[in-house]
Amino acid sequence: MNKLKLYIYLAFIVFVLALIIYSNAQRKVIQRSREQIERLKYNIDNLLQENASLITINLQKDEVTGRIKRERDSLAAALKVKPRQVIQYIDRIIYQHDTVIKIVEVKKFSDTSFYLTDTDKCWRWEGLAILENKELEVKRLLFDYHNEIFDLYYYKRKFPLIGKKIYFHQVRQQCGESYTKEVNFVKKR
Repeated sequence: MNKLKLYIYLAFIVFVLALIIYSNAQRKVIQRSREQIERLKYNIDNLLQENASLITINLQKDEVTGRIKRERDSLAAALKVKPRQVIQYIDRIIYQHDTVIKIVEVKKFSDTSFYLTDTDKCWRWEGLAILENKELEVKRLLFDYHNEIFDLYYYKRKFPLIGKKIYFHQVRQQCGESYTKEVNFVKKR
């Protein structure tokens, strides 16, 4: 009888230990699942924020495209041209690279931070340089580009009074090269 009681007690103890081990394993699974859910929520929030910024960028792009189309249409109206389509429209993007090595003004804030300024007749640049652990980090604080650009649209005739009109777009810049390009229209028939 004592052996039977001993076996029952041992079986009960083994059952309780198995139940404790099983509950700990389930608790760890639940904890991992909660962490997974939190990570997924965080990722979804980041994706939604990124999607919102992309929507904003697309709306801004559509706004700029609409503005460019309105400018093109107003140009055609000012030149009294009714084009069926514009064959060539040139959008101007100015890239200016300054690769000349020169001495710039530096103000020292502390032993590891410096205020830099660089100017030219068409732009001004300001930045903050931080030297930390033998690494130099430069943060741009200001970039002001003020190039005066004058656009002139005009036409000339191949032959005086009766010739075909040829339309031109002349660009005069304070900084950079001035140029003239021909604008081609296909008139409505």
